Amino acid sequence: MKAMLFFPPNWTPSMPHLALPSLTAYLRRAGIEVIQRDLNAEVFDHILTESFVCRSLDRLRSLRPRPAPPPAERVRWAREHGPAVAANVERAKALFKSEAFYDGERSLPAFETLLAALELASLPYFPSSLELQAYNSAYRPDSSRAILRAVDDRERNIFVELFEETVLPDVRREDPDVVGISIPSVNQVIAAMTLARVLKRGGVRAHLTIGGPMVSIWREQLPKAPATFELFDSAVVFDGEEPLLQLCRALDEGTPLSCVPNLIYRDGGRGVATTRQRQAKIKELPEPDFDGLPFDRYLAPDLTLPLAMARGCYFGKCAFCNVGYGEAEAFSQLPEDALLQQMLSVSTKHGCRRIFFVDEAMPPRLMKDASPKLEALGAPIRWGGCMRFEKVISRELLERSHAGGCDMILYGLESASQRVMDAMVKGTKLDVIGRVLRESHEAHIWN
Repeated sequence: MKAMLFFPPNWTPSMPHLALPSLTAYLRRAGIEVIQRDLNAEVFDHILTESFVCRSLDRLRSLRPRPAPPPAERVRWAREHGPAVAANVERAKALFKSEAFYDGERSLPAFETLLAALELASLPYFPSSLELQAYNSAYRPDSSRAILRAVDDRERNIFVELFEETVLPDVRREDPDVVGISIPSVNQVIAAMTLARVLKRGGVRAHLTIGGPMVSIWREQLPKAPATFELFDSAVVFDGEEPLLQLCRALDEGTPLSCVPNLIYRDGGRGVATTRQRQAKIKELPEPDFDGLPFDRYLAPDLTLPLAMARGCYFGKCAFCNVGYGEAEAFSQLPEDALLQQMLSVSTKHGCRRIFFVDEAMPPRLMKDASPKLEALGAPIRWGGCMRFEKVISRELLERSHAGGCDMILYGLESASQRVMDAMVKGTKLDVIGRVLRESHEAHIWN
C-alpha cells in the first residue's frame, strides 16, 4: 500500500504546515509507504524563477482578447519592467534564504522583486492573482458550482497547467494506491480541487481523498453536493490520522467504505457520511515525520518547523468558532516531557533551531512547566506561537518563557471593545490585554 499526500498552495511559503508530517508519521508507523509533497513550497520555488517569469511575459504578449482583460496600465508596467524583474528574481529569492534577509535595506528590495514576480506570473490569469499568503481566485471558493468551473478554466486558473507539468507525471510514475489532499484554509480550496481534477483527468487510478479543517467545516454541506465527487472519491472530517489509516486498509482489503469512520463518500447518486469516531489524544500520536519535505525550497533564512503543544482549544467557547473545538473531548495536550522530547528530537534530526507552535492557543500551564527545563538546557531552540489574553499570564510566566527560548507570541485580539468581545464570548478583558502586552514586551518577547 502506497500513499501520496499533498499540501496545496496557498499558505505561507516560509515553513511547512503540520498536517502532512502528522499524517505521514501515523501511516508510516502502521507500515504504509508514504510520499509527502508540499506543493506550497514547490509552487513558489518554481514560479519565482527567471524562466517562469519570462514565460509569463510571453503569455501576456500573446493573450487572446477576452471580456475581462488585465488592466492596460499593469500590462504596460509588465512590458516595461518585466524583463528586469525576471533577471533579478532568483537573486532576490536567494537573499531571502540567507542571513542578508535580516538586513532591511537589502531585503526590502528583494521582497518587492518577489511581489512583482508574482504579479507578473498572475497577470495572464487576471483577475485571479497569486500572492505570498493569498490566492485571489476569479471564482468563489465556497460554492460547489464555482469550484467545478474553476478547475477547468485554463485562462483564469494558474494551477491547471502548473500541476499538469509538475505533479501529474510524478503521480503517474509513483502509481500510489491512495492520494490525500489536505485543505486547511479557504485560500487553498481552488488549488486543492484543481489538483484533484488534474489527477482524475490524467488517469491516476488512486483513490483520492480530501481532508483538513475546510472539509470539516463543510461536513454538513458535502453530502448535499454530490457533483463535487467528480473531483474526489471521499472526504475525511476532523482529525485525519486514524480515518485515513482505516481508509487505506479498507481499500487494500476490499472492505466497504461504510466501515471507515469520519468519512464522507458518494454511494450511487448521494453523499453518505459514516459514523463519527472519538478524536485521538495528542499523546497517542507519534512525533511528526518531516522526512521527504523540501527544506531547501522554503522562503526563509532559517529552517523553522511546526509542532503542537495540544490539539483543539482549551477555551473552546468563542461564538465565531466553526470547527467544533468547543466539544470537551476535542482538547488534549502533551505532557511536558513529551513536548521537550519532540522539540529536541526534530531540532537534532533536522538541524532546526526554530519551532513555531501551531496550537489554537498555547496552554499557559504547559509553557510554565516546560520553560524552566528548556532554560536549564541553555535554551537551545527559539520558539513562539499563538496565545489568548489570559489573566493567568503573569510577568513571571513571560520572563521564564523568554529565558526558555520564547521570542514571539501572536495574540488573538479580535476587538478592543469590551462589548464586542463579550458578544463573541471571547472571555477576554481589556485591562488584561493591556497588561499582558506591556509585560510581554518588557520580557523581550515580540508581540
